[in-house]
Amino acid sequence: NERRYNPHFGEEQLSGLFEMVISGHINKHIVSKLCSFGVMAIGFSGKDGNLLVAKKSNHIAITNSWLYATEPSLVNPEILLAIEDTKIVPIISPVTCTEKGKTAMLDPEITSAMVATAVNANKLIIMCENDFLINKVGAISSVAEFNDLLINNIEVDISDPLVKASKYALLNSDIIIQFIDARANDSLLFAIFDYPFDKAKVKVILAPICKDNIKSLNLCRKLGFEIVGDIPEGHPKGDLIVVAMKRNQCKWLQQGEGNGWSS
Repeated sequence: NERRYNPHFGEEQLSGLFEMVISGHINKHIVSKLCSFGVMAIGFSGKDGNLLVAKKSNHIAITNSWLYATEPSLVNPEILLAIEDTKIVPIISPVTCTEKGKTAMLDPEITSAMVATAVNANKLIIMCENDFLINKVGAISSVAEFNDLLINNIEVDISDPLVKASKYALLNSDIIIQFIDARANDSLLFAIFDYPFDKAKVKVILAPICKDNIKSLNLCRKLGFEIVGDIPEGHPKGDLIVVAMKRNQCKWLQQGEGNGWSS
């Protein structure tokens, strides 16, 4: 049986616990992991910079395996746009406030779609375990095409949060949505490199890195980049290293194609 809680009207301790786990523990764990690889990651919640404003939520419902709550009524992307041209990677936890200042948990699917739309993202990668969305839909850029694929299928409910979020993004922005298998190792890396090489038809990816930034250099080497240049005093902190990768050097695309993944 579904148990219903009302964190806004008498169960604030429950919502505070969820916020502590999601924004405190999970968000910071992801940020720390990325930073350990040399990525300049920063954690945000929807409360920071008034990034997200929630609709009034009447309850949080807990089933045997998942939690859902309300949706954003507004996305204020200024804080994200301010760091768009920097090396900072924002990690956003779906916790925010209503207009009256009450803490609210947000549905992560529709929240990600609304954030992607607000910053005019070119691509939204959705990790899921739905075989129909992964294998039959794959990548989609038209809501009409998406609807055609959904007609007469019995593998996904049109009321599924993933479907609703995808339709929102497709209707409100010029975006490509790609569904990838959350159960498969390296599927996210395949999707990341698939866009520049196979969608944008980029011949080579270049990245300038300070020679002293050992973590970033090691991460690039693990991803498959090779050093192609060394510019003395090319960085304010010293020498500048230039790393590069061509499509035929991208092991993530080769592994993905070997596994039958399509873009």
